[in-house]
Amino acid sequence: MHWAALNFVALFLDLWTGKFKASAGDNTNTWGWVFLVGELFARHGKEVAEVLCYLPSSFERPPRNPYEKINSGYKAWEFLTWFYGLAPAMLRGVMPEPFYTHFCKAAATIRILHQRSVKSADLDRAHILMNEVYEEFEVIYCEKKTAPMHLVRHAIHIAWHMARDTTRFGMGCYISQYTCKRSIRILGALVRQPSNPYANLSNEAVILAQLHALYARAPELDPSAPSDKLPHTAIKLENGHTLLHATERTPRTVTGAERSAIVRYMAKAGIHKHALWDGRVERWARLLLPNGQIARCAWRETLKELHKLRISRNVKIIHGSTVTFGEVLYYFRLKVRGIERTLAMVHMYGKPDPDLLKETYGTYYSCDQVPVHNDDGIVVVEYSTIDSVVAMIPHEGRWFLVEKITLASGFLAGVVEDLLPEPDFV
Repeated sequence: MHWAALNFVALFLDLWTGKFKASAGDNTNTWGWVFLVGELFARHGKEVAEVLCYLPSSFERPPRNPYEKINSGYKAWEFLTWFYGLAPAMLRGVMPEPFYTHFCKAAATIRILHQRSVKSADLDRAHILMNEVYEEFEVIYCEKKTAPMHLVRHAIHIAWHMARDTTRFGMGCYISQYTCKRSIRILGALVRQPSNPYANLSNEAVILAQLHALYARAPELDPSAPSDKLPHTAIKLENGHTLLHATERTPRTVTGAERSAIVRYMAKAGIHKHALWDGRVERWARLLLPNGQIARCAWRETLKELHKLRISRNVKIIHGSTVTFGEVLYYFRLKVRGIERTLAMVHMYGKPDPDLLKETYGTYYSCDQVPVHNDDGIVVVEYSTIDSVVAMIPHEGRWFLVEKITLASGFLAGVVEDLLPEPDFV
């Protein structure tokens, strides 16, 4: 946590804002990397603060205006979301080259290393990129001179080891201070013998480890399992998903585009809807995902003013090896060959700009939303294909994607949002 969210970030921020002092034989006027100053930093900070409503509530602490609040207890989560989620898109065209490309490589690596699990190919890619970050730092910042060697902090040196050490110690979400501090707090609260605290602490740690091993083998024995806290109106589905209220008590007529999407879905199942089908469904509002996030929908969220929202209706959809993104309009249940299926009506986002994605090493995913009248604009998807809640931020007439970094470490804590009841619609 401290390395990625604080130390590594602090190094680059001090460089970009010109906080380093020039040593003998060096001149700050020649530092081409100092750009995040004055009015430009103020505009960037305002832009960061304005995306609050587009970041889902499961994204923990949303970043405040860094220009105004960076010295006012700026949290690790704020740095992670701002620096590695928002900055690659917001600083494009603002940060000069080659510093922008260098930063994108670093951001891409941090995203990979903070996952809960990773493919060996991605880990190899992270190792290559971080090696380039380390080597290029001495070229573009230090310029192979001895005068600016004080710019090379330990944070950039240790980065060279991170990807390689992952195979030895595990992914970042497991070895970060998030899990360490949580464990310290839990074990500290269990100490009940002030006269012999260390022996008591050791015994409590052993008992806790045994309980966790038992709960891993038999989750139904865990008294704090999220399933025990579900509202009585919830419908438990397979694969760890749960359908949550609000819902409509009577079916409502769908739009023409939505009706066409349902007909196409049924046709793929080998069923042709009769022309006299009334086209009515009962909408549901929320879907609890296995990672603890709650995916909401436009049906309910659009009833509120934008500044009162933390939009949580944009989702990542994985079907086989295909990954797409869409905006959930609502959830509903439909009988298919006598089996009641839980489905989602989704307004899809298009494919990303391939050149932009390649140039930024996958950190800037920019796309448009597919027009409603297109056949692939409004689609019906199975609930089980919804993998996570993401943020889609409007930017330069398009949308750019922000996934929750360290989503997996949030998953370790179970449900990450309050399961508050919502009233039904008559």
